Amino acid sequence: MSRLGTLDLVRRSPLLQRTLGNEAILVVQVHAFLWTRAKGMQDLNDLIPFNSGWQLNVATAANRRGQIAGVGLTANGSHAFLLIPSQN
Repeated sequence: MSRLGTLDLVRRSPLLQRTLGNEAILVVQVHAFLWTRAKGMQDLNDLIPFNSGWQLNVATAANRRGQIAGVGLTANGSHAFLLIPSQN
């Protein structure tokens, strides 16, 4: 068995944090991750443009071409996604 590293699965979302008097509501987010020998653990959200409007939550499948399918959130709700590696 190999150790893959640690995950910060739950992150704080400053956009979703609201303060109500002396109480605060904190909404947590779960992010989709990718592990490779070359780069270790990577949050898939760090691999897409910051202003894409997506929050990638769950990666469900990957293939030999490097395509990754999963489920994420946009302003319009939950949707499937397909990440396709750039040819750079």
